[in-house]
Amino acid sequence: MSMQSVPIIDVHNLIVGETVHSELERHHSACREWSFFQVINHGVSASLLEDLKREIVNFFQQPLEEKTKLWQQPDNHEGFGQLYVVSEQQKLDWSDMFYITTLPPTLRKTQLFEKLPPKLSVLFEQERFYATTTDSFSD
Repeated sequence: MSMQSVPIIDVHNLIVGETVHSELERHHSACREWSFFQVINHGVSASLLEDLKREIVNFFQQPLEEKTKLWQQPDNHEGFGQLYVVSEQQKLDWSDMFYITTLPPTLRKTQLFEKLPPKLSVLFEQERFYATTTDSFSD
């Protein structure tokens, strides 16, 4: 029995070259068969990813009173809270989540961005957060 591995999607192949069609097929298959995949060659620096990871961990380690400043609104799943799955077939575990749309900027919820912890806000606002991906392919 062979062990399958998580599908890998190469963003560079989705943007340039003759491999666009085959990479799109891999992406479609990964979504259909696995529902998730690993992304490589996305152009986001490892240091930026580490900074984001650290600040997100710091966010979840804050007291509940701080996190609830970003509480989800009844008509929107963005913010801090829980996303419930209604199913009689599965046992549900409690989990907290934080979801925020960052791109395109026109879809951002300004009231959430204004309440973000300062370091996390700076990371989201930095031009390199948005420009890194496309800059790496234009060289």
